[in-house]
Amino acid sequence: MRRLPQAAIYPPWKQGTSRDALAGLEPLLEDPKALYIFGEPFTNGLGVHNIHQNQGDPAGSPWWAENGIWQDGATLILRQNDTIVAFLNKFKTQSYETDQGGHRV
Repeated sequence: MRRLPQAAIYPPWKQGTSRDALAGLEPLLEDPKALYIFGEPFTNGLGVHNIHQNQGDPAGSPWWAENGIWQDGATLILRQNDTIVAFLNKFKTQSYETDQGGHRV
């Protein structure tokens, strides 16, 4: 059985603004072999949105009803050297601690 190398978290998890997130993502997009974007399809036209964590929104927030453990988005970048980098992001108000419905516990 072939074993995959253990994933390294680089750069480590950070906190910041949307501009900070873009500054972290842009260098990863330089000369990719392929991009894989996971998110929710638009109801009209092409493309996806919600390419971020989509669970753990607090009760009373406008997005609470959209919580779900099966629908987190992500950006995967296949580099020229065949390594893969995952760019994962969430909003500050979202929690990693959720129940089976994706609602924060």
